[in-house]
Amino acid sequence: MADGGEQRAHADFVGSTADVPAARRFVNDTLRRWSVDEALTWSAALAVTELATNAVVHAVGMFGVTLRIVDDAVRVEVLDSSPRRPRPRHYSDVATTGRGLALVASLAEQWGATPTAEGKSVWCLLRPAESTSDDEPDLDAFLLADDLAVEPIAGPATSGTARTRADTRDRLAA
Repeated sequence: MADGGEQRAHADFVGSTADVPAARRFVNDTLRRWSVDEALTWSAALAVTELATNAVVHAVGMFGVTLRIVDDAVRVEVLDSSPRRPRPRHYSDVATTGRGLALVASLAEQWGATPTAEGKSVWCLLRPAESTSDDEPDLDAFLLADDLAVEPIAGPATSGTARTRADTRDRLAA
């Protein structure tokens, strides 16, 4: 990644289904311009696809995408005007919907939702993958999991919701 402290980019979208691929292109183009690792760029593009789709389906109106890089982490945020927090859904094994948040959780070191004056920000924090294959997420376990509750974290600095990949894995193993 490029050196030089925090980098930030933002784009607003109308909120139609056509904006989901546009948001993905924004992420790809921005992170490539910032010389972010290709695997991390791919993960960020996949995460924004899921989060932007949720904004289009569950919120009304425009949404925004903010990218930030600090040190070796990429923070992807999707902001929308709905105050409703994201909730993992429980669908049958053959359903074609309802697994986006589990996928984001499998990619991210942390993810969560933070209320804003205009609605909310759903965000995830991504870091480059470790070199060992033991750290790779088990996508089948996440996609088939039916207990991915989102729990609040107390405290003024993190007022909102946050989960870590480790928290989610621990819940799945229980």
